Amino acid sequence: MSKMKRLFRVWGGMAVAIALLLLAVAALSGCSGPGEITAVEPTATLYPPPPTDIPAPPPGPTPAAMDFPIAAPTRAPVVQVDDGTCVDCHTNEQVLQAMATEEEAPEVESEGEG
Repeated sequence: MSKMKRLFRVWGGMAVAIALLLLAVAALSGCSGPGEITAVEPTATLYPPPPTDIPAPPPGPTPAAMDFPIAAPTRAPVVQVDDGTCVDCHTNEQVLQAMATEEEAPEVESEGEG
């Protein structure tokens, strides 16, 4: 084997061994017990303590008063439109002339210097 391959093999083996050791340390560090809980003396605060009383629940919804019996709903009549209306509108010269617009000539952008 060449010298470079041997160096890569040695360094690669060392890197794998170090990675396995770090993994084992990380896995075993969870086995230690939790830290001891110590009591801390209270300190003065800027804010008053929160109230200890439980607030009363909000009142429930109250139904609106209604007069019964309620009057029946009214229905608007539906106007049936036939094709004659479309034909009348599209063939009416006065309406077509009122809606017509003159076409503007497109600007020629290739004129002038440049």
